[in-house]
Amino acid sequence: MTFFYLHKIKTASYGTVVLWAVLLLLGAGVYSAQATDDKKVRDKSEIRNVLTAYHKALTTGDMKLVASYVVADERFVMIEGKHTNWGWADYRDNHLTPELEGLSKVDFRLDFKALYISGHISGDMAYSSFIYYISPKDDPSLNYGTGRATVVLVRENNRWLIQHFHTS
Repeated sequence: MTFFYLHKIKTASYGTVVLWAVLLLLGAGVYSAQATDDKKVRDKSEIRNVLTAYHKALTTGDMKLVASYVVADERFVMIEGKHTNWGWADYRDNHLTPELEGLSKVDFRLDFKALYISGHISGDMAYSSFIYYISPKDDPSLNYGTGRATVVLVRENNRWLIQHFHTS
């Protein structure tokens, strides 16, 4: 039986061989594009989860948990309004620690649809813009404030981490 198929392949026209080769390459390209699209969907979901978890961690008062979602070294930058913190230690010690007690009394709700999530993903870097709402934990119907944020994330050790955060 095998000899019969091999014989058929040997006698196949050049056009048939080229056609099969093109079909195989197209199939591989479609599979590759689908795999890339699936990865982007997973990345967008992971980025959304990191940003949501980071904001939830802010309300726990647990600085180690908060730090687990950021690049916790001198590369971290936080720009809030007109104020900039350069490096995680600066932000943690001079900005976040004094606010941590107050943050334990609020909840954040992030709206990724109002702008768009993961405006761009390129390799190990992505950015996301979103609107955030702050409300008291005991009454989510009240609105303490609303703001806009743009975040740059990097992938390190197969995890997305926040490296640059800008709010207004």
